[in-house]
Amino acid sequence: MDKKILVIDDSKTQLLTTKMKLEKNGFEVVCAENGMDGMKKVYETCPDLVLSDIIMPNINGYHLCRLLKQDEKTSHIPIILLTVLDKKIDRFWGIRAGADGFFNKDGNSEELIQKIYDLLEKAEEDKRFSPACQIMDDYDFNTKITEILDESLVESTLINEFRDLAEFVLEEKIFNNRLFELLSSILDYNLAGVFYNDSDKKDKVIYFSQNECEVSSDIISQTRDLIHTHITDRNLAYSQYKLDYKILESSANIKSFRQNIDDMNQFKSELIIPIENEGKLIGALALFHVLPNKYNNSKILHIVLSELKMVLKIRWLYSETKLLSIIDPLTTLYNRRYFQQVLEKEFSRSNRYASPLSIAMVDIDNFKKLNDSYGHLFGDEILQTISKLFLDSFRKTDYVARYGGEELVAVLPETTLEQAIIPFERLRNKIQNYAFVYDEKRINVTVSIGIAQNNFDMLTTDNFIKQADEALYIAKEKGKNRIELAFSG
Repeated sequence: MDKKILVIDDSKTQLLTTKMKLEKNGFEVVCAENGMDGMKKVYETCPDLVLSDIIMPNINGYHLCRLLKQDEKTSHIPIILLTVLDKKIDRFWGIRAGADGFFNKDGNSEELIQKIYDLLEKAEEDKRFSPACQIMDDYDFNTKITEILDESLVESTLINEFRDLAEFVLEEKIFNNRLFELLSSILDYNLAGVFYNDSDKKDKVIYFSQNECEVSSDIISQTRDLIHTHITDRNLAYSQYKLDYKILESSANIKSFRQNIDDMNQFKSELIIPIENEGKLIGALALFHVLPNKYNNSKILHIVLSELKMVLKIRWLYSETKLLSIIDPLTTLYNRRYFQQVLEKEFSRSNRYASPLSIAMVDIDNFKKLNDSYGHLFGDEILQTISKLFLDSFRKTDYVARYGGEELVAVLPETTLEQAIIPFERLRNKIQNYAFVYDEKRINVTVSIGIAQNNFDMLTTDNFIKQADEALYIAKEKGKNRIELAFSG
């Protein structure tokens, strides 16, 4: 086999023994007696595989492995670490450094040869997608070592910066300011946008930051739409999101240089990346610059995206947890506790600004009979279907909740009785005409609805709810499958 193996070991005896074993199996062997010499031999000879001791002076096996895996020209070279260490932490560091295999120095030599064959075979496949290793002179080698060490330092520093940023995911203003301050210090852009897909928020927002320029509001709107298109192209389910935007002041915005951008064609570099975790959208990053080729094969950008994904995942998981605390698990509507919080807030706002506010109580007619006749599973299916019809019939600014049992409730800000009756009549007809089926039999389901409007004389939300509930009771008394309005005075 015409394959070249670099063996690195500070023990001359071990080095000679290993060299003889490999040459006996037809390998060409290059030797190095320490990590620094080994690094140099990699760039001088471009081996097909590296076999290295871990415990060595200056550059140990972990460092060597890390440095070679950092360079795209050598990252494809398989590395086997030779060790007498048997603690789990040693294997942990080896894996984190990028080692492709481990072998105990006292192990069976035939097993080592087989491991080498396996890794070389795999490397043949991987090498097709990697840049070829290039032989360098002494000057190039020293420059390369410095470059790799600098990249390692930059990477570790960036990782620490993003880890620190993660502490502020729950503090919106601080988080946004620190994120864009960090992005502007490491990436070139004239306009950057970050989208957080917080599950617990109905309003989805893209935050923008301008850098060394002044971008017109029309271009910001076009950019928002462009980001939304990229998100939707990834998954049509995301088309439901209506994205707003906010512009943040960046501390890195150089006031002495203001380039006006009022045409999308001024941007020569564009990068829009939806960020997903386990198939779910958790956010997006967008970068725009007036100069070309700003985001081609940027290693720093890959690190930023990886670390940003980690931070956005933390934020998204928190929002998911928060959402679960306010959502009814069966219907996916808001639960009663959250409804009470929303009603208190909207009731107070309505009284402060004398703005209309309506609420409605909705009850499924004869629900106990339906449960008794067809079972609770079918009853649950009815509740889930009606809840979906409910959501489809109202605005995103309205709040729909499960009040208890088969009762649903809605809060409609900026809505009078006359305005509220229109969507509720539409909902009532949808439910009445919906084809509920049990055992191939059509089942008729209807709802009764009571609607009340804040008249500014009610002292508490309890009085408000009571009015809607009394209107619902009247609807039931009058034969069900109808709407009744609560008129005060």
